Amino acid sequence: MWTSRLTGDQVAQVYPRMALEVQLSGEVVVRCTWSEGGRPVDCVLERESPIGEGFAEAGLALSKGLQAKAALTDGPPIFGRRYRLPIGFLPPSTRTRQSYARIAPPIVFVVAQPA
Repeated sequence: MWTSRLTGDQVAQVYPRMALEVQLSGEVVVRCTWSEGGRPVDCVLERESPIGEGFAEAGLALSKGLQAKAALTDGPPIFGRRYRLPIGFLPPSTRTRQSYARIAPPIVFVVAQPA
């Protein structure tokens, strides 16, 4: 479904700094409309957990970097349709020193090196 993926640098730029410092994970659900070019537009926050830790802003920022196919496989065009975009944030592990953003469905894992 996705024709472009987020880069690790994009995730690192928006991961909430305070959440990163305390190894806090978070989840947001963003609701968007698909443009004719397959980009999410008019995105609004539907849900954030935990509330007030910066994940809402990060999720809205990440949604701007996505692009989907203009139509689903053997299906109708997606433009003009509303879409729920769940995004999960995982802080870097002490072993890998990488942070992740998980976007579903379908799930896309993006690796970001902490700044």
